[in-house]
Amino acid sequence: MDARYVEAILEIARTGNMTVAATHLNISQSALSRQVQRIETELGIALFDRVGRGVRLSEAGEALRGHCTDFVQSESSLFETARQLRGGRLGNFSIGATPWTIERLIAPFLQTFRKDFPNVECKVVEAGGAKVVELIEAHEIRLGVAFIGPSPRLVQHPLVDLTLMAIRPQSRSSPSSGPKAMTIQQACTFPILALNETFGSRVLFDSACRIENLTPEIAFETSAPDAALAMAAAGEGLAILPSSVGLRGMDLGAVPLITHAGAALTLQLGTVHDPQRKDPGYLDAVISNLSTLARETVI
Repeated sequence: MDARYVEAILEIARTGNMTVAATHLNISQSALSRQVQRIETELGIALFDRVGRGVRLSEAGEALRGHCTDFVQSESSLFETARQLRGGRLGNFSIGATPWTIERLIAPFLQTFRKDFPNVECKVVEAGGAKVVELIEAHEIRLGVAFIGPSPRLVQHPLVDLTLMAIRPQSRSSPSSGPKAMTIQQACTFPILALNETFGSRVLFDSACRIENLTPEIAFETSAPDAALAMAAAGEGLAILPSSVGLRGMDLGAVPLITHAGAALTLQLGTVHDPQRKDPGYLDAVISNLSTLARETVI
């Protein structure tokens, strides 16, 4: 049913006069009469009774008046909702990141996001960096914050550079006198406390070990950086974590992990999204806000 016809019924009912209603609707009286005839034919009932020179709703018309009002309001709500969706002011948004990125970057970002887009429902998904990329490719999340790597399909925006760190208890005799870095070969002499293989930092560590023909002993594997830190503090091995992970006040020392040639193992944290998915209208603002926060926050 054409919403214009329903609006015409309501205007005729309000004015009680076909000529006046036609003027308000900016159409001719004959065109308005044809609209009424069409809708009466479609419904199979007479909507108006003639009263002198005017008209009024029939009993059937009165019974339908509330439905007509609901119909028009529903259509108006539909177009308003569509307008907000086009403008990025309404909808659902999902973002995936590692636990410490959520803690240090995503949580502060959400405060600003909810103020700027109060009608957009934001869902946060916790996962390792490699898993975040998989979720984006499967269209299960809209945006990810993960370590950037080669990807012809996805759009990546750099946020901050991080270094892979070797973490173990500090020397109690002289905490500051230890080495300033640790080679991968030296690291592999310790039991390794690592994040699981869904994390970009673990992927980098494993790759570096393969390049140097080393086979580390993975003594403990976790998805929680704090667990790896706790195990390191207990003397259970050497934790391999990105520099974004704070030491939580534990009596631990952290030095960069380097190759045999002395190059640090670095990762670039950034936003990742699939350009094949339609931009909801606020994606650029989200990436810009995350970029600003990443520069201001020590992650």
